[in-house]
Amino acid sequence: MKCKICGQDNPTEARFCGNCGATLVVTIKPPSRAAVPSPSVVTPAVTVEYMGFWIRFAAAIIDGVILLLISYILILPLRFIYWPVIIPDIFLFWLYYWLFTGLKGQTPGKMAVGIKVVNYQGDRPGLGNAAL
Repeated sequence: MKCKICGQDNPTEARFCGNCGATLVVTIKPPSRAAVPSPSVVTPAVTVEYMGFWIRFAAAIIDGVILLLISYILILPLRFIYWPVIIPDIFLFWLYYWLFTGLKGQTPGKMAVGIKVVNYQGDRPGLGNAAL
């Protein structure tokens, strides 16, 4: 690289002239397209297969029968004393789905038909995500 003041030849990596000490103008080329990394695309760690309506409906029927039996056994004494037992039923249903889905990734109905609830990594969703 030539100094514009004294004309001295300098190495290409030099920032100052070796003869007069003048600052050398360095032009930086923009990086080529190949040097710029492209944003990585996040792909799921697990390939999932979404189950259809009828298989999920069958699992819901099985879970519904189980929940009706549990509700009948646990809440039957309250039906004669306190008629609006819908509140304990709703809580029981939510608790059933929350605990089974959060801890095992499957309710008994889903286990019977071979369905499992997973997160994007293929693991069970956990209690926090199952509560949502």
